[in-house]
Amino acid sequence: MSSTPPGETSSSPRRPTAGDVELLALAQQFELAARELYDLALAAGDAQGDAGGALAVFTTIRENHDEYASALSASLGVAAPHVRDDATFEAMAADFDSADAASVAAAAYELESAAVANHLDFVGRIESAEAARVLTSLLLVESQHCTVLADLAGNGSDLAALLDNPAVGAS
Repeated sequence: MSSTPPGETSSSPRRPTAGDVELLALAQQFELAARELYDLALAAGDAQGDAGGALAVFTTIRENHDEYASALSASLGVAAPHVRDDATFEAMAADFDSADAASVAAAAYELESAAVANHLDFVGRIESAEAARVLTSLLLVESQHCTVLADLAGNGSDLAALLDNPAVGAS
C-alpha cells in the first residue's frame, strides 16, 4: 500500500521548499498590508457611521486578512517576516482612508483582485502540497471578497465586475 495520500504525488514535498518560503513570505506581507488598509477604512468610517453595512463587510474582510497572515505564519515558522508590504500599503492608503464606503469598496475590490491574481500566480509556482493548500484556501475566499466588494461599490448588476479579475499576478 502506498504511503502517498490520495491526490498527492510523491514528487511533491510536504513542507515548503526554500522557493515556497519566499513566495509565502511575500503573500504574508501582502496580507498584513491588506489588514492595515482595512484598519484605515474602519477608522475613517467609524467617524461617519456605518453606511449600508459597509463597516461590517470591511471588518469581516479585515479579520480574514489577519487570519490569512496567521495561517501563512504557521506555514513559515521562524521565516515569517511579520511585516507589511509597504509598497502596497502606501500605494492604496489614500483610497482606503475615506468615509465614502463606495469608493473604499472600489479600492478594496482592486486590492482583493490583486490578492487573487498574486496568490494564483504563486500557487502555480509553489512546490509543496502544504504551501499550495494554504494559498489556495486564501485565494478562494479573496475571490468571494471581490464579488461582495463589487456589489458594495455599486457594480452589483455588472456581471464582468462580479466575475472577471482585471488584476495581473506578480510574475
